[in-house]
Amino acid sequence: MKIKRKNLIIANILLALILIVVTPLASLGEVNNNSTSVDIEIAKVGDDDFSSLTFDYWKVDSVKEEDYKTLAEKYEKMRKSELDKLLGSSHKTLKTTVEDKKAIISIVGLDSGTYLFKLDDTSFSKLKNFYVPAFFIDITKDDKILIESKVQDLSLNLEKVDKYDNTKKLEGVVFELYEYNDGNKDEKKVNVSKKNGLYYIDSQGKDSLITDKNGRIKVYGLDRYKSYYFKEVKTLPNY
Repeated sequence: MKIKRKNLIIANILLALILIVVTPLASLGEVNNNSTSVDIEIAKVGDDDFSSLTFDYWKVDSVKEEDYKTLAEKYEKMRKSELDKLLGSSHKTLKTTVEDKKAIISIVGLDSGTYLFKLDDTSFSKLKNFYVPAFFIDITKDDKILIESKVQDLSLNLEKVDKYDNTKKLEGVVFELYEYNDGNKDEKKVNVSKKNGLYYIDSQGKDSLITDKNGRIKVYGLDRYKSYYFKEVKTLPNY
């Protein structure tokens, strides 16, 4: 009986050790089963190099699918620091690779939920003619999605016409360019330089903005996170 009792005690100890080891592993397995991955394909247009792009992304709560487009356009215009305050700390993806005219990136180990993805500033600046708009992914529904790249236009256009005859274009009207400060008008003038009849943002530039024969002014190189307005400073006789 003593031998059997000893064997029983040893068996119980071994069973306890097995439970101690196996139970945490089983729990860990349940956590991992709730995470998944998603492949993102970006339709590449034009000659821009879509390789080695990276995205910032945030997990978001309580976003309706019908609001994705509106919110994505809103968040596209916000700096990363602003989004971090609004949505919490961001994460960063690995770099994209290009295959068959598509930029591809795989995100592994995401928990179930909805995520906002936004091209980071370095990657945005790298692309000259196109960019990737901010977008949402519902990880419970999507495991592979396709995003269309868009034309990147950081220019501002003005056309000056006669008040009573908009077919009459006014040449030679002088404007200055200002930027808004937190959505409010502020007298912060923006300097520009002129090249080939067009104007470019230039901190050292002192050129005046003057409408051409078509009554137009076009300014390039604006900051995508700022808002601007024109101020007319010299008009034509009889206007």
